[in-house]
Amino acid sequence: MSDNERIYYSSCFQEHQVSLGHPECPERLQAIVEFIQSENRAKGWQWCEPQMVQSQWFEYAHPSEYVKQIFALLPDEGEPFIYLDGDTCWSSQSGKAVLLAGGSLKEAIDWSMSDKKDCMRNGIPISFCLSRPPGHHAERMVAMGFCVFGFVGCAAIYAHRQYALERVAVLDFDVHHGNGTEDILGDYPTFFFASTYQQAIFPAGTIAQNNVYRKCLPMPAQTDSCAFQSLWENDVFSQLMDYQPQCILVSAGFDAHRNDPLANCLLIEEDFYFLGKRIKEIATMYQAPVIANLEGGYHVDSLAKSVYAFMQGLAH
Repeated sequence: MSDNERIYYSSCFQEHQVSLGHPECPERLQAIVEFIQSENRAKGWQWCEPQMVQSQWFEYAHPSEYVKQIFALLPDEGEPFIYLDGDTCWSSQSGKAVLLAGGSLKEAIDWSMSDKKDCMRNGIPISFCLSRPPGHHAERMVAMGFCVFGFVGCAAIYAHRQYALERVAVLDFDVHHGNGTEDILGDYPTFFFASTYQQAIFPAGTIAQNNVYRKCLPMPAQTDSCAFQSLWENDVFSQLMDYQPQCILVSAGFDAHRNDPLANCLLIEEDFYFLGKRIKEIATMYQAPVIANLEGGYHVDSLAKSVYAFMQGLAH
C-alpha cells in the first residue's frame, strides 16, 4: 500500500439516531471501524476527520426549497427523532451528520483533484467515506429508503462544475437500485452511471433506463459470485473502459452479501475484493481518482469484513 489512500470518518456519524431495531443503525459503523482498525488492517490508509459543508452544497443535486424544508424539520437537542418517510429517520444530530458526509465527499474530490499531479506519483488517489445515513435513494425532491440527500450525486455534479470534468463515472453495487442517484443525474446524460441490484425489492416501481451511459442491471434473487462478477465484467467494466473516466465515484453498498437480512443475493467478501481491484485497475488505466461512499449493508459482521475486502481490492 502507498500513502495515497484516505478514509474519511467522524464519530458524529454514529450520532445519527434511529429507532430501536432499525437496520440502518450506528452499530454498522462501529463494527466497520473496529474491524479495520484492529490487527493493523488499516495500515497505509490515512484517517481524515471531515469538515462540514454548508447546507447549500446539497443544491448541486437538490432544489433549494427541498434543502431548506429538510433542515427546517430538524429536531432540537433532546427532542424525539422524526420519520421523513416510513423508513427514514431524522434526529437532532442528523443535520451535522449529513453536513459531514457531504464534507467527506467534497474534501475527497478536492484532495484528489487539487493534488492530482503529486498524488499520481504514488498511484491513483483513493478515498473511502465511511458515513451515514446513506444517500443513493434520495431523489431530487424526495427522502426515502434511509436516505435524505444524494451525496454521490452531489459529488458527481460538484466534480463536474468545480473541476470541469466531463467524463464522470458513478458505480453503484448496492443490492438496491440507486434510483436517487439516477434521478439526480438525469440532467447530466453524458455521465456514466451503472447500478446493479436485486429485482423486485425496494425501491419498487422506480424507472430504470438503459443507454450507452446508463447501465441499470437487475439481478434475480440468489445471484451468486459467478453471475455477479460476470455481470460487472461484461456489462459494466467493459463499457467503463470505453468511456475513459476522469473520475470514478462509487456508491458502495454491501447488502448483496449472503448474510444480509434485507435481500436474497449470495455474495461473499471476495466479490467485494473483486470490485475494488477491478475499479482500481481501470482507474489506474485512465489516471482517474476513486472516491467511494458507504451505502447499505445491514449484517454488521459481514458488512465490516466486506468493507475491508473492498478496501484491500482498492489498495491492491
